Amino acid sequence: MLAHGLEAEFNVPTEDRLPPRTQKPGVARASRLVGLVQMAQSQPELAFDLRRVAASLSELGTAYLELILGEGPLDDEEAAKRLKVGAAELAVAVRPLDRLVDELGD
Repeated sequence: MLAHGLEAEFNVPTEDRLPPRTQKPGVARASRLVGLVQMAQSQPELAFDLRRVAASLSELGTAYLELILGEGPLDDEEAAKRLKVGAAELAVAVRPLDRLVDELGD
């Protein structure tokens, strides 16, 4: 870190001047799902909602959920590659998880 004031003099980016980071498709969903599963350990209502959605998942949807819980958040391209399926097939399988994330908000 530079001395106070030198960041501006040398055009060092600061938090408010950094360009927005773009995430690959699926990373935000995967991150949110991993966080929700962790939160569910202490929130019974959330755990119930997660179990309800997990029970309704297709085999591929379940495999995706297990993958991100085991490996951490992955983008959809990487997840599809690891699950040996196409992107469109994965997109259909994760729709219930997208709805859950949307329903629970931030």
